[in-house]
Amino acid sequence: MTRLTTTREHNFFEQMKCEQNNLVGCISRIRHALSTGQGEIPELCQTILRFSELIENHFAREENGGYLRDVTDPAPELAARATELLGEHTALRGALQTIRQLAQNCDRSDAWRQDLGREFERFAQQLMIHEAREDDLMIEGGLAHQGPAAADLPISPK
Repeated sequence: MTRLTTTREHNFFEQMKCEQNNLVGCISRIRHALSTGQGEIPELCQTILRFSELIENHFAREENGGYLRDVTDPAPELAARATELLGEHTALRGALQTIRQLAQNCDRSDAWRQDLGREFERFAQQLMIHEAREDDLMIEGGLAHQGPAAADLPISPK
């Protein structure tokens, strides 16, 4: 049984690491496009809309019995913190909706780009803090010590 648990924990960790790498990569590409003003606006807007889908899917996996349940099942004392983290998804979704609306409007003005950049940066920072707190919870729950080092997480605990 221990061998199955170790393999499951390792697979869980690797899946989370891959997902976080995808999110961090999207954030970097969007930040670059917003800060340099390079690239086509419609392409930027589509990238933001795809990013919002990635985030929604990520949250859904956590909320529907995914990552956080894998932490709290063997460590029920962490359930309150996991519930608190899941509750943060509501505020993050609200901020994401603002960004999505800006991307859908896509009016190409300098003011629009500045508003989008400001809202996106605020969201990205909130998301990184949130993900780091989830990583902390996972590490505390003892899942990471079975697999690669916690430092390998793209969104490392602060």
